Amino acid sequence: MGDRYSWTNRGRVVLGRLKQAPAAGRRRYAELVRRDDVAHHLLVDLHDRVNGLTEQLGRLETQLGAFATRQEDVAAAAGRAALAWREADVDVPVITDGPLVSVVMPTWQRAGWIAGAVRSVQAQTYEHWELVIVDDGSDDGTADVVAPLLGDARIRYVPTDHVGVSLARNRALAESTGDVVAFLDTDNTWHPSHLARQVQALTASPTALWSYSGQVLVDGRSGQAELRRDLRSPSSLGVANYIDLNVLAHRRSVLDQLGGFDAELPRLGDWDYVARLAELGPPVRTGAATVIYRTDSPGRITDTEPLHRTRHRVRALHRGLPAEGLKVLFAEWHFPQLTETYIAALAQGLTALGAEVEVWAQAQAATEGETTLRVHRGTLEVAISEFQPDLVLTHWLDKGAEFHPAVHKVALPHVVRAHGFDHDIGGMDALLAEEGVLVHTFPHLVEPRWAGHPRLSVQVTCFDDERYQPAEGKDHRLVLRTSAGLLTKDLDTFLLASALCPEHRFVLVLGHSYLVEERTEVLIDRAAELGSPVEILVDVPHDRMAMLMGEAGIYVHTHGTDHPAGMSMSIAEAMATGAYVLARDLPGIGEYLGGAGALYRGATTEERAADVARLVRATLEWQEPRWEDEARKAVDQAFSRYSSREVAEQMVDAWRATFSQLPASPTRF
Repeated sequence: MGDRYSWTNRGRVVLGRLKQAPAAGRRRYAELVRRDDVAHHLLVDLHDRVNGLTEQLGRLETQLGAFATRQEDVAAAAGRAALAWREADVDVPVITDGPLVSVVMPTWQRAGWIAGAVRSVQAQTYEHWELVIVDDGSDDGTADVVAPLLGDARIRYVPTDHVGVSLARNRALAESTGDVVAFLDTDNTWHPSHLARQVQALTASPTALWSYSGQVLVDGRSGQAELRRDLRSPSSLGVANYIDLNVLAHRRSVLDQLGGFDAELPRLGDWDYVARLAELGPPVRTGAATVIYRTDSPGRITDTEPLHRTRHRVRALHRGLPAEGLKVLFAEWHFPQLTETYIAALAQGLTALGAEVEVWAQAQAATEGETTLRVHRGTLEVAISEFQPDLVLTHWLDKGAEFHPAVHKVALPHVVRAHGFDHDIGGMDALLAEEGVLVHTFPHLVEPRWAGHPRLSVQVTCFDDERYQPAEGKDHRLVLRTSAGLLTKDLDTFLLASALCPEHRFVLVLGHSYLVEERTEVLIDRAAELGSPVEILVDVPHDRMAMLMGEAGIYVHTHGTDHPAGMSMSIAEAMATGAYVLARDLPGIGEYLGGAGALYRGATTEERAADVARLVRATLEWQEPRWEDEARKAVDQAFSRYSSREVAEQMVDAWRATFSQLPASPTRF
């Protein structure tokens, strides 16, 4: 390109010659300098553009290198998959006789994938099959793709309205006639020996009701492949699914007992189906990996539906009653106090798991909530004598210490559940030193010296998973806060934020607290003093509270700093309904939200209110997909960690591991 400064040097030469020139020459000099400047800037600009192009070429080279690496990864993955399938590539003769196998194939918007799945069925060495394709309302040209394949008389195509995968599979089951039923989704394929091996396994084991193979998981995006051939006991299906629907076949004779797929499950219907199948009898394994399972196909339910709420529902159906035979007496300060919903939630979880739960209350509640539990009054000793529990459970450290002598006197295990507001380190030390005491505390409140203590169990809070469920039709401009009527909740932040968000409706639900009932009225007066437009409701019953939480698009949790933040149940309740939760950035709260919602900050009340208002007002720009994504994250976080049955089961496991005298867990399968 030449020296970028050559034109400047030339200008200097011209300058020397013109120093002695007449006025006309000086004008000529000025013109040359002007032209020289223009040329100089053009060259500099050109130089910059060339540099920019060089950088772009460098980035392209990097991308091409990454693409080449990915191609190598894909090739390697294909090689691993081929190795995994090699054991299936023994000579399997073509079989034309035997039981008719009905292949169930639902499809929705998979025009680009279905042909490969169908051809893998046509390639089977076991030829006595029928394929029932139920098209669940596709409008992407699936019918045109399938049409040429219908020349094979064994293939039937049944179009329906869009009803969901479970009902589509049920329709295919109803249309099928085979003695054996097998399943294949449109983004997966079978090895040619798959059906032959399934039929051989069932023929060799006449009493077996179903069979299954291994599979190779392939992700075309990452180039990863994984062999999955799990040999766990079917009893594991009560905890998690490890047998994919695409790898199994079962006798048609079990359908009357088995029933169809549960249309109420938006996903994991296959897990529910397989778990019910396992309850009818053990399977036989084919010993080979004969299914390619793709994890990169578009529109997978796995990628669009919340997982953990449905997982919770399926587990509730199939894990049995792990607390059956266990009698638990809650020894509490006051019950059924309307604002102490964490006590009722844990009792609900334990009861749902089969435990028998009763409560002894030291004092009458200030404002009673509803309960179906038997409540004992009088002395704890009499309540223990009447109920004869296997274990006593108490909330709050100070009450645990107060009640422990009566529990220890009758040699019963005593479980004490700590909370954020009573984080008394000395009190915790004293309880852990007591014989027969197990203490539950929240993860972020564990002191280093307690780590590994055999009678300290780290447990999270839990919400009533029967009362709080994902809600549809949320009001995205309804901002909610529920709170006991206490002055330590930093409710001024909520009150001030409401005045900064005129487009939203702020609702504050207060409950009268035991021994400090007058503070609720103080808070109501405070709202009036600040001129807050917040709407205040008082002592709302639990069912109405759940409905209100289901309506709210946004939930704001506030907390002062005069004691550590615990794990407020209202946050979990709000997430369970799909609300967008805003919580103060305090130790442990970010982990509590787990990627759902957002944290607000500020050193003063005014700063915190302004940050809350900023986050609330930002949602005015959200479109429906953003709301759906936030709801999905919230629901998954709530049901993956905080559902009452899940937490109760973890606690029961800790109790049995600590106290050998407790009844053993019943088996399910």
